[in-house]
Amino acid sequence: MRGLYRQACAQGKFAAGVGVLRAAARLRPVFDSAAEFGPPARPVRLATGPAPVALVCLPSMVAPSGPHNFARIALHLHGLRDVFALPHPGFGDGELLPANAELVVEMHADTVARAFPVTPVVLAGYSSGGWLAHAIASALEDRGVHPAAVALLDTWLPTDRIPEEDIHEELRGIAVNDQAFALMTEAQITAQGAYLDLFEHWRPRAVAAPVMLLRAAERMPRGTVAEDITGHGQAWTTDWSMDHDSFDVAGDHQSMMNEHAASTARDLHRWLERLEGAR
Repeated sequence: MRGLYRQACAQGKFAAGVGVLRAAARLRPVFDSAAEFGPPARPVRLATGPAPVALVCLPSMVAPSGPHNFARIALHLHGLRDVFALPHPGFGDGELLPANAELVVEMHADTVARAFPVTPVVLAGYSSGGWLAHAIASALEDRGVHPAAVALLDTWLPTDRIPEEDIHEELRGIAVNDQAFALMTEAQITAQGAYLDLFEHWRPRAVAAPVMLLRAAERMPRGTVAEDITGHGQAWTTDWSMDHDSFDVAGDHQSMMNEHAASTARDLHRWLERLEGAR
């Protein structure tokens, strides 16, 4: 399975690769309640610092997914603020997959509410992880818990469509990267297929928390029609219709989290400082 997916990505046959992952994901056992899943994953601490607001990070839903997605940014935030990450259920070896998207959101919301009963948090999601960051903020607000903000790191909507050549380059970069591919276990890649199914029809609800969209400066052209990460076609944009602020950070979708992680972390920290100053 891993080899087939790698080959499909390397050859630019992304839609075919996603189709295989989705079919394989439907063969994995699922859980219908948090109790069936077992003990929830605890937030993984990535950095420590004195800032009053903690950053709670949601990784991408695309393999390889996990707290490591934020490792380089956290490195540059260490000594400034607490940074945590939440692994998604089903991406770990031997884990059951969630039966629906709402279950994932509620489990993460439970974890955030339990782990940070007093500390204000900003929910930060990278790429498709931004969908979860925003959804968790909404779920928490429904409970009367108010996150300090939501930070979307180059996040598009499930309805957005990304130019095929850009998908090819992004996924080919992962496929030929031995370090990234080593993290793409069978559980990881089939969980990717499952999550793309679960969140295909997710749409954001308005939240009271301020929302910031950090867009990669080297972003893809708007209005292009091509495949998105679900294998369909429509125009792509990183402009969300809901109320939000936005600014550009150095790099492209991948390098903003890697080669340009220092500047991304700096820009994110400065925005958080302004947010803290207004509280």
